[in-house]
Amino acid sequence: MGQENRQKQEHGERNKRNLKSLIKNYSQEGYIAENITPYQTGYPDFDKKQFKIDHLITFDDGEVWGIHTTSTIRTDRAKQIQWDAYHIKQINQNVKKIYLVFPEGLDYNNQQQALSYQRKIREKKMYSAIDDVLSLSELERFIESKGLENEKIGKRKAMEGKNFEKQIVSLLNHPSNVEKWNQSSATEDGYFYPTFQQIMNLIGISKNEKIIKIKATNKIPKLETGGQPKTDILLTVTTDRRSEEIFTFSCKRSSATYVSIHEYTAESFIEVLGIKDKKLQEAFRKLQEVGGFTKLKEQYDTLYKIMEKELPNLNKKLAQWAYAGIGGYGNPKIHWANYIIVFKNDTKALEMEKIDVYITNILQNVEGQMGTSFQWTYPSKKKGKAIQLKGKIT
Repeated sequence: MGQENRQKQEHGERNKRNLKSLIKNYSQEGYIAENITPYQTGYPDFDKKQFKIDHLITFDDGEVWGIHTTSTIRTDRAKQIQWDAYHIKQINQNVKKIYLVFPEGLDYNNQQQALSYQRKIREKKMYSAIDDVLSLSELERFIESKGLENEKIGKRKAMEGKNFEKQIVSLLNHPSNVEKWNQSSATEDGYFYPTFQQIMNLIGISKNEKIIKIKATNKIPKLETGGQPKTDILLTVTTDRRSEEIFTFSCKRSSATYVSIHEYTAESFIEVLGIKDKKLQEAFRKLQEVGGFTKLKEQYDTLYKIMEKELPNLNKKLAQWAYAGIGGYGNPKIHWANYIIVFKNDTKALEMEKIDVYITNILQNVEGQMGTSFQWTYPSKKKGKAIQLKGKIT
């Protein structure tokens, strides 16, 4: 019994550590203005530490949330948390929400228990001082959404994309995931472990392999042209069965049907696509000048017809360059993406695939303009200076 209690205590401490990692990340990014951990309070003339939760976070606008984590929501445990949550709200009127958080890597039975309790609260089948039961990833989205709610849409989308990259880097580097993967601890749920496991499976790391060293970064050197590479995350992994290997990922986060994925000058298109035909070269330059196919047809119909005939033959090269950087500038080992990870804001689905499989799907299923998989336009305020491709994130 003593061993079982020690394991439960260690399990709880590890989950608190992982929640603390998430809150620390968003505090460093400026989303959270203040974090008190643990938060303890009490009524006047009574014990000032009677009621307790793991974190009390305050946002820039003054809104206050209480956050508590648990790996098991037994009836007696839940009642204790409800008791604390109720009285914390009574004592501190600034606390707007209190969330109960469970880890992503929870075993099946405890996960189902957490989801059952979540449904009871969301469907209002029980009175609850706890506002919601969230997985760690749901809490992250809640914090991000709150922190970005007053930003303009363009900036918000850009920041969401960078946050997604940072989240992937953080979970790949988190030591708890290596511990769980290597089965070093029976009480470790991991930090966004299902995503970590999904990525390891994607890149072909066997569950029988012990991870010796792993390092991820989103600090990728720029191309020699000064532009940004298609690789968003560079991952190096060493196991007990293989020496160090490098893996490159493109990360996409979107709810739009088409998003801007590629922007280069007409001269770059000509160079990378290996266009030798002088008329087709001229067609690219005129397309950049006028800004779109409608204008090109109106003003240079002969060149339009040349593009209409030749662009379908360049579609595969275009897709490889636009989505992965393949065939373009930079070092193929670090600047070209081998894999793609996609988070869809509308469905909250996280999907990942080898880039060649992903591009094959794009080529087979996405119809854009002029026999290609893309919408062709120009970047904002850069008409006449560059060509922009918009592609689907499938």
